[in-house]
This record gives sequence, C-alpha cells and structure tokens, in this order.
Amino acid sequence: MAAGMLAAYGSVRSTGELSAPVAEVYPGNAWVLTILMMLILLAFTWGWVELALLPDRVIPRLILIAIAVVTCLVAGAGNPDDLMYVAAFSVPVVFIGEMLRRDGREKLLRHVSGVYAGILMILTAAAWIVLARMVGGPALGLVGVGALLGGTLARYFVPGRWRELGVFIAAAVGSAVAVVALGDVSWWAVAVFSVLYVLVTWAMEKVARANRKVWQGSAAATFALVPFCVLGLGGYALGMLVL
Repeated sequence: MAAGMLAAYGSVRSTGELSAPVAEVYPGNAWVLTILMMLILLAFTWGWVELALLPDRVIPRLILIAIAVVTCLVAGAGNPDDLMYVAAFSVPVVFIGEMLRRDGREKLLRHVSGVYAGILMILTAAAWIVLARMVGGPALGLVGVGALLGGTLARYFVPGRWRELGVFIAAAVGSAVAVVALGDVSWWAVAVFSVLYVLVTWAMEKVARANRKVWQGSAAATFALVPFCVLGLGGYALGMLVL
C-alpha cells in the first residue's frame, strides 16, 4: 500500500498542478496502487464470508471478488461518482446470488446483509484510490499509511492495559513523520487519522473479546484489514475538506 501511494505521489508531482480536484487522466505510475488495492481486496473478500459467518461460501466469494475488481477499475479509471452506480448495481447482484443458492437459503437475512456489508467495506477501501487521484491526495494518503503502520505496530506490541493510549501515540507519531517528511500536508491529517484509527481498533477489540473466532483462519486477515478500509473513507472525506 505504501509503495502504491508513493508511486502515485511521484507521478502526480511529476505532472505538475492540475486544475480539477480529480485528475482527468490517471497518472500511469499510480496504476501500481490500483493493482495493489485489487490484490488486497481479493484477500479481504476471501475471508469475509468466514468473518461474517455466512452459511454459503462459494457464491458470496464470487460476488465479492467480482465487485472488488469492478470497484478498483472504476475508482482508478472512471469518474469517482460512478462508484455510486457500483453500490446500487450490487443490490440486485446480491439477490440474484441468493436465487442461485442450493442450501435452502438458511439464515437469509444474515446472508444478504453480510454480503452487502462486505461490498460496503470494499467501496470504503476503494476510497484510497480516489484519494490518490486528487491533487495533493497521494501525500495525504501517505500520512494515513503512516498512521496505519504506527498504530498496527502498537496494537501487537503494547500491553493490553496501555494499548489504546499506545495505539494513539504510535499512530500520531507515524502520521506526523509522514507530514514532516512530505512538508506539504496539513497537520489536521495527523489528528484525523490517529483518532479514527483508535476508534476503529477500540471497536474491533470489543468484537474480538465477544468472538475470538475473528482471529482464526482466513477471517483473521480480513479482520486485520478493517482499519485499512475505514481509514480509506476517512482519508477521502478529509481530502474533500482540505484539498
């Protein structure tokens, strides 16, 4: 992810200032981010069916993989507003998937809501790509990556009693280092990414305590990627405000 955002950062800097909030032509080097995001989301979708405890595994995985690929392509090459159409088109796709089930459609409500929740997580993660297409967006994205790296290290190495404080400090330090290194990013990004990361991981800790199975099998990788997805949407919202 950091490599993809760095490629987008270098590409946007080399093209000079752009007049539009989102580049008309996606910089060639920034396609690295789109491809990496596609791979990350493929890993995310594979474990989502286990994390959401879906009765059927095959059809939801196929739907989520297809939506992940389409979402990344739309976010990378099309108009970002077209992601709304992806979200809307996903609704009938989910119900068509239910029609194809051959297991008696057990736990129908959980199945439908679980699959569409996975689609919403994919859409939030795609916001990283949209952010990279904004003028100044790649730099802001690197600040978010700094918060992710710092906060993630603290989550696994700081004792439980001090974990929330350690995560906040580490996320703030990681994002602050990126701000100092880049020199052209608002310090508001440090506060937003750090607080958002702490809130997401705090909620995840509550979920993990109630259900330890979230750290088992392929669900563990998907669960670990939840902050990554959420911070993508937060970064995009911040970019709309400050860029």
